[in-house]
Amino acid sequence: SIVNSPELLESKLSNDIQNTKIKLEKSNAIPNIQLGAGLKQSKLGNTFQVGLSIPIPILNWNKGNIKSIISEFDQKQYTSTALKIKLETDVFNLITILEELAYEIRVLKKDIFPEATSAYTIIKEGYLNGRFTYLDVIDAKEMWFQSRDQYLTALKDYHIHIITLNRILGNTNHNLFGEN
Repeated sequence: SIVNSPELLESKLSNDIQNTKIKLEKSNAIPNIQLGAGLKQSKLGNTFQVGLSIPIPILNWNKGNIKSIISEFDQKQYTSTALKIKLETDVFNLITILEELAYEIRVLKKDIFPEATSAYTIIKEGYLNGRFTYLDVIDAKEMWFQSRDQYLTALKDYHIHIITLNRILGNTNHNLFGEN
C-alpha cells in the first residue's frame, strides 16, 4: 500500500499547507476591529478617551488572493491525484518485475546453474580421459560462467527493485532481501 509513501505524504502535507493559506486569506477579508482606551492630559485636566476603529471593506474583500490560493490548492489536488496514480502504477510494475525475476532466479538456481556445473564437470573429466576436446571444455566452462553471471545479474536486479519498491512504499523494513 502506498499510504506511507514519502512522496504521497509530502503531497498531503503540501495540500494541508495550501488549505491553511486559504483559511488565512479568508480571515484577511474580514476587517479587524480596533478598540483603544487611554488617558489624555490637556490644559483642562485629565480626560479618559475611548476609540473604536472599524474598517469598512467596500472595495477590498481580498477576493483576488482567495481565488489565487484556491486555484493553487486545486492544482495541488490534481498533482496529488496524479502522483498517487503514478505511484500505484510504479508499485504494480515493480511487483510484476519482481515476480518475473524471482521465477528466473528459481529456475537458474535449481535447474540451469546445476546443469551447467554438472556438464562442465563431466566434460572436464571426459577431457582428462580423452573423450572430449579442449574446445568442448572451454564451451562448457563458458556456459557455466554465463549461467552464473545470469544468476548474479538476476539477483542484483531483484535487490535493486526491492530497494526501489521499499523507497516508494516508505518501507524501512529491509528483511525483504531474501530470494524467496
